[in-house]
Amino acid sequence: MCQPLNSPDLNILDLGFLRAIQSLKYKEASKTIDDLVSGVEKAFNNFSVIKSDHIFLSLQLCMKSVLEEKGDNHYKIKHTSNDALRRRGRLPLQIRCDSQLVQNSLALL
Repeated sequence: MCQPLNSPDLNILDLGFLRAIQSLKYKEASKTIDDLVSGVEKAFNNFSVIKSDHIFLSLQLCMKSVLEEKGDNHYKIKHTSNDALRRRGRLPLQIRCDSQLVQNSLALL
């Protein structure tokens, strides 16, 4: 079974990075191409490392959900309380994946 086609949930850029940069950029109006480039560069430089951590964790959760659904695109993205976990110093760097899930996924290939 193929992975979900063109799933924005499995593309780190679509999942959050470009959207986050775009939302920062739209806070300023651009009248010229130079203004646009300057605004995007400013938004990129002001992008929060904390937000980046959350986006990469979301990507890992999406990937795990796809594996649990055997590649089907009818998966539900699991949500975590990233802010609460960060405050308690318990925000994971990576999402654990059960070895049996990996073996089952490899067998499907």
